[in-house]
Amino acid sequence: IIISRHLFSPEVHRWVEIARQLGIPHYYYLDDNFIVLSKEIPELSDYTEANMRAELASFHGVLVSSPKLVNFFSEHNIHSKIHLFPPTMPAQNWLDHLEIPEKAKDVTRIGFMGGAHRQNDFTKFVLPAIARLAKDHAVELVIGGNHRISIDDYPSLKIYQFPYDTSYRLALGRMQSANIDILIHSGSATQNNPYKTHNILLNAWALKAIPVLSNQPPYENIKELGLGILCEAADVDEWHKNLEIVMSNSGLTAQLQENLHQYVTENY
Repeated sequence: IIISRHLFSPEVHRWVEIARQLGIPHYYYLDDNFIVLSKEIPELSDYTEANMRAELASFHGVLVSSPKLVNFFSEHNIHSKIHLFPPTMPAQNWLDHLEIPEKAKDVTRIGFMGGAHRQNDFTKFVLPAIARLAKDHAVELVIGGNHRISIDDYPSLKIYQFPYDTSYRLALGRMQSANIDILIHSGSATQNNPYKTHNILLNAWALKAIPVLSNQPPYENIKELGLGILCEAADVDEWHKNLEIVMSNSGLTAQLQENLHQYVTENY
């Protein structure tokens, strides 16, 4: 049994107790540093070092998604067996589900499918840049997830929205069916950032889109590796400038796509 992320809910506790009583091997998987986040998010207050160490004592191992998480859990003695369990290339058999019109030939579609913790920066800094672009270019925005965006506030920008879905394949397949050109990864103001993975690169590769990311950990070396475009998280003008560069420079986008394909297939 692999318990994913949620460790202290009553439902999860029942499963763990059954596994303990029946001697079923059980593991814990985590892709964020909940111990760090517990100091920022009240709902995660149970995820202290002491609580996690005690609850995980019966577990056969802990699977974490990034090398920095491995180091953190090992250095803080959260468990004796910490395993790196990184993201891998998703299979190509998407569950495509076309819910929006096919993209017109001269249109650039920009996609955003970040978590709720990225919505504030997206709304404050990225969305105004995209709306400014839409005044001079044929631009459409496709959003995946339960993000509250008022379409009426951006009359010059066509916005399509997909609801959040627990199926990664379906969520990615819907975005793929939308024929995204650029994939946005906006900023996130949290101390958890260094422990994140480069999963955004896998999404961009799968969508054949150019990743345009906030210049925050763990993406600082993305530009020098030639895998995407970095923007200062809270700078509307820089998001606008860099998005316009991506839209107008076909040579740059072709090189980025080639580099991204090589990097993902070699590393994931």
